[in-house]
Amino acid sequence: MQNANLQNISVIKKISSRLRLICNIIFFLTPIMTIFYWSFYNHLPNEYQYAIVRQYLQTNYLPLITRVLCAAIMMIPGVIIMLASKYLIELFRLYENNVFFSPNNVTYMEKLGKIVIIWAFMDIIVGTLLVLAISFNNPPGQRYLSIGVGSFQLSSLLIGYIIVLFSKIMDEARIINEEQQYTV
Repeated sequence: MQNANLQNISVIKKISSRLRLICNIIFFLTPIMTIFYWSFYNHLPNEYQYAIVRQYLQTNYLPLITRVLCAAIMMIPGVIIMLASKYLIELFRLYENNVFFSPNNVTYMEKLGKIVIIWAFMDIIVGTLLVLAISFNNPPGQRYLSIGVGSFQLSSLLIGYIIVLFSKIMDEARIINEEQQYTV
């Protein structure tokens, strides 16, 4: 039993280390890739361009101001991704150090759930702002406003609430674990 426990902990440490590295890469690449994408948007093949741009754009060319606006708008989910990565980095660091039931674990898990919930709402706002920015240079009467809620936003909302619930369950497990440690 003890050997299996040590083996599980070893696997948790190894996977946590790898996931922490991936989250670090995501954290730093998110703003770079967002800026790079919108800087070279006009030179990308059609397969890599947003379908929403082609839907609302009157020409095949995005002016510089529109690309700057789109990059700024897309940094909203970028910041959310970076925050989620930051919380995951800290959570995986705790797991690497064999810390499974601490107030910090619960805090990071709860923050992660709240970030996912915020992401669901921000995705609606970002989509709307993106359509406004794209059609900004269209002639009057051909500018668009689009607000949409789909399965992605609803599933993100559900996942966020499930993560928050898991953080509450984890907090209860932490309390029980602490009480058992002090029981003689």
